Amino acid sequence: MKKAAFPSIIVGVVIIILLGLSVTDAGAEIVEFNLDEVVNAIKQEIETVRADESLPPRLFIDNIEIYLAVFTREEMNRSTSVKVGGYSGDPATGTVSGTRQNLSFILVPSGEPETRKYPKRGLAQAIQRVVFDLKHSLNEPPNFELTTFTFNLEFGLQKNTDGGISFDLVNLSPLRSKGLTHRIFIRMAVAE
Repeated sequence: MKKAAFPSIIVGVVIIILLGLSVTDAGAEIVEFNLDEVVNAIKQEIETVRADESLPPRLFIDNIEIYLAVFTREEMNRSTSVKVGGYSGDPATGTVSGTRQNLSFILVPSGEPETRKYPKRGLAQAIQRVVFDLKHSLNEPPNFELTTFTFNLEFGLQKNTDGGISFDLVNLSPLRSKGLTHRIFIRMAVAE
């Protein structure tokens, strides 16, 4: 009888493992964003930072250099799609389809910051926290002048349940291994 119990225990363990794997994989998905969605989300985060700038010395954003991981593939109608890689659910699972490419461009804010409030999606809080702490330390003795400031952020793009985009600055290790991280360089100068 002891021999009959051993195979049933193995079958039970295999079933539990298989169920566990399927439950884990079902919650994750690699998603693709259109380039315009991502650029608009970044612009809104930058406008939020620009509009909230108040503590002296006043820093203004000179330019933003953006590096995005995009994936290209041929579609059924023979056209080429170019999508920005992101995720929903658990970033450690899921696979990317297409060939990874790099896309980089520079945006320069123009005019005065908008007064319209945008929802904060992750980048703005991180930038504002660093800028606030930096300015706070500059206002303490001994005195130093600040001429320029460059902030480099690596981030992932996460699809929210409402379909919008959030910027993930924390869960980057599994995203790096899949080529799903992006970078932004924000160059700031002191207002005269």
